[in-house]
Amino acid sequence: MDCYDVVVVGAGPAGLECARQIAKAGRSVLVVERFKDFLKDNFSSAGTTVETLAQFDLPKEIVGSSWNAVTCVSSHGSHTWHSEKELGYVLDFAKLRSFLSGEVQKFGGTVLMGHLFSKIEQEASGENLVEIKNLASGETCHIWAKFVVDGTGLLRSVMRQVAKLPDDYEEGVGLEYVIAVPESDYRPEELIFLVGFRWIPHGYSWVFPMGSNQLKVGSMYWMQKEKLPRPLHQYVETVISDYLEIKNPKILEKHGGRITYSVGQNDVYVHDSVVSVGDAISAINPLGGEGIRHGMQSGRFAAEAILKRTAEEVQDLGPYERAMKEYFGLKWKRSSSAALLCYRKLKDPHFDYGVKIASVIPTQQMMDVLFYYNFGKGILSSILKRFKSIE
Repeated sequence: MDCYDVVVVGAGPAGLECARQIAKAGRSVLVVERFKDFLKDNFSSAGTTVETLAQFDLPKEIVGSSWNAVTCVSSHGSHTWHSEKELGYVLDFAKLRSFLSGEVQKFGGTVLMGHLFSKIEQEASGENLVEIKNLASGETCHIWAKFVVDGTGLLRSVMRQVAKLPDDYEEGVGLEYVIAVPESDYRPEELIFLVGFRWIPHGYSWVFPMGSNQLKVGSMYWMQKEKLPRPLHQYVETVISDYLEIKNPKILEKHGGRITYSVGQNDVYVHDSVVSVGDAISAINPLGGEGIRHGMQSGRFAAEAILKRTAEEVQDLGPYERAMKEYFGLKWKRSSSAALLCYRKLKDPHFDYGVKIASVIPTQQMMDVLFYYNFGKGILSSILKRFKSIE
C-alpha cells in the first residue's frame, strides 16, 4: 500500500499550488483528481490582477487575454475606468491547472487523473487511510497519508467526513457562455460587469475577453433564497443580444455551477491532519466572485503549515487558519458586507446612482475597491445612508 506525506484531493489552483510547494520542499505528495483531463472541469471566468503571475511564479503562456479597463454597466448608465498599463489578465483556466500539475510532477510529486475520492479514515496513530476509485476501471485502492488536503471546492468532500461544517452558507449559481465573435464585435482589454435588474436581479453579469476573438459572457445569481423570475440562461443571452448586440452568436461552450460561501467565515480550516483550501474554505471574493488568487494563497499557507508540522517546528496546523484570517479576514468581512448590500438590498435606482457617483473615482482607487477591498473607513454605511434617500 502506497504512503505519502500529503494527499491532495482535487486538482484546482488551490490544491495544486499546495502540492507544488510540498513537492518543491522534497516531501512526497499525491494529487487525486476525478476528471481525466483539465478540459473537463474548465469552469472559471479566471479574471485576476496583474500581480498574480509574479506572486505565484506563473508563465505568460497561461494568459488568455490581458485587460487595462473595467466597465460597470447598470440598467440605465455605465462608466469605464481606463489605465495606460496592464491591470490584469483573463487566464486560460485549463492551461493554468495543467501548468501547476506539471510543476508538481517536475518536483517529484504524482498527479492521478480520473480517480474519485470516496472515503477517509483517521487512525489513532494520526495517519489517514484514503480510499479512491479509478473511474475507468471501477477498481478501488487505499493510500496512507500523514496529511490530507481537501481541495474539492463547494463539495468539501473530505472535511465533511471528519468534521461538522457550518450552517451559514450562502449560495451563488452561475452560468457562462464562451462565444466566438467577429473582430468588429470583440471587446479586447476590457472587463465588463453588468449590475441592475435589467441584466439580472440580485447578482451580476460579465463579459471577459479570452483572446482569439472569443468572449466569456456569464451571469451569477448570488446570496438569495428566492428563485429567479426567468431561467439563468436567459440573462446570459440578454447580455449577448441587448448589450453586445450580437444576434446569432457562435457558442463554443456552456458551463456553470454553484459556489457556497460561509458569511461568518466559519469554515473548518483544519481538523487534526486534514486541511481545507480554496473554495472549500470560501476563499472567494463574494462581491465579484474572484477566487484564483485567494485559493492559491490558501494553498501556500496550507503548505507552509504542513511543512512546519512535518519538521516539528509547530505542534499542530493551527497556524494555517491564523495566517488565513490575518491575511484575508478583514478584507472578506468588508467584501461580504458590500455583497450583502448589493445583492440583497439594492434596486435599479441604487445601481444607477452608484455607477454615477463611482464615475468620479480614479482608476487605481476603483481597482483597490474591486480587487483589494479597500472600501475606506465607513464608506459602506455612508453609501447606504445616501441610498436610503433614493426612491
